[in-house]
Amino acid sequence: GPGESQVSVRGIASGSQQPSASVGIYIDDTPFGSSSVFVGGALAPDLDPADMQRIEVLRGPQGTLYGAGALGGVIRFITIPPNSQSVEGRVELDGSSVSGGGNGFGAHGLVNLPLVADKLAVRVNVFDRTDPGFISDAGLGKKNINESHFKGGRVSLLWTPTDTTSLRVTAMAENLNSEGSPSVALDPDTLKPIYGDLQQRGAALGGNAFDVRYRLYNATLTSDFGWSKLTVSSSYSGLDAILNLDVTPLLFLGNQVNGQPYGTLEQEPLHQTKATQEIRLESPKSQTVEWLAGVFFTNETGAAPQHIYASDYYTGTPLPSPFGIAIGDDTQPSSYNAYAAYGSLTWHATDR
Repeated sequence: GPGESQVSVRGIASGSQQPSASVGIYIDDTPFGSSSVFVGGALAPDLDPADMQRIEVLRGPQGTLYGAGALGGVIRFITIPPNSQSVEGRVELDGSSVSGGGNGFGAHGLVNLPLVADKLAVRVNVFDRTDPGFISDAGLGKKNINESHFKGGRVSLLWTPTDTTSLRVTAMAENLNSEGSPSVALDPDTLKPIYGDLQQRGAALGGNAFDVRYRLYNATLTSDFGWSKLTVSSSYSGLDAILNLDVTPLLFLGNQVNGQPYGTLEQEPLHQTKATQEIRLESPKSQTVEWLAGVFFTNETGAAPQHIYASDYYTGTPLPSPFGIAIGDDTQPSSYNAYAAYGSLTWHATDR
């Protein structure tokens, strides 16, 4: 489902529920997502590809330059920098539909404005997209409950005081949510859908199976000294998500006084913040002997509590515990720190 993607490169993974990433995700020079096994480290962000210069897929292992979590490889989203020489603008509209499901739409807007000719420019893009659903709710009779909604934008400011020095500051925000999961419950004996084809009982999710918010802030300074190029990148990112799971088949609480069955819900609110700092020097590419050296630091804090509670089987309305005590609650705070120094040396013995 949306926001729950997991990426495998070169077949290196730990299964569908792997706790930590084997593929690093970068937005420009910023590592994005959790490095920790405690805060959805294996989840890849669902980024909208609007206004991307390119997307790089680097086969692993990439541990030297891209650090932990890059054994399989790295995916880099390279955004288009602001242009201080011309005004640009674009509006895009799109539509989509799914056979047996609903309809979707998308709207993207972009503007690039030079503020000081050849020195300062700003680039802004926004988007709003709905992807159609195709799963119906057997309990409420509602269709297309797995429809997904994405919206967000990015603001980037580029200052080039000289021909050899630049400073780029970027802020990005994206929200996505879905009422239901794109799954169907199967009978464990016959492996046939319990509620019918493309039918699920998702009411117990309370109308929100998944809700996530990405935030990213970065400042990158580059300066070319001729003999080397300096890059200083400082970033701060955050993830807030709520995942609702219907665990009634795993933990059935019996029937209520009125004879209707209890539903059992599990709610997992995730919160993660990540600060990174990288400084590196690299030689010109044309040299017979190329070199690269740098230092890196990251600090991450997270929380992944779990709440399990009784609910109305058909509507998802929370109900008092039939046992008189909480069914299940826990808090899972975590912290992750990494320090690294790295370097590489390449000798081009001949032009081949």
